[in-house]
Amino acid sequence: MDKALETELRTYEQHREHLLGTAEGKFVLIRNKEIVGVYDSKMDAIAQGYQKFGNVPFLVKQIVRIETPQNFISTEIIELGLVTGPFIAFGRLLAALDLENASQPAD
Repeated sequence: MDKALETELRTYEQHREHLLGTAEGKFVLIRNKEIVGVYDSKMDAIAQGYQKFGNVPFLVKQIVRIETPQNFISTEIIELGLVTGPFIAFGRLLAALDLENASQPAD
């Protein structure tokens, strides 16, 4: 079972308590089993990841006590054909509803 960033997520979990004690609210950059650094902003961590490693998978994660699931689908993923069917249909429905609402005059 090969999952994207599985090693990085395991590394985060192994160091989570220490990270919470020293850098809660900041962003950690992890590549493989290495904690590369902790940054004040997500963009700083991402920029550092690309600078150090190039266009390869690495993890940037905010250090928080309570995890909040965040789900999104990048348009690049759709264009590459990695997501199809109901996800695209749902996205188009939301876009159509938004356009419909925007074209109605305000009361």
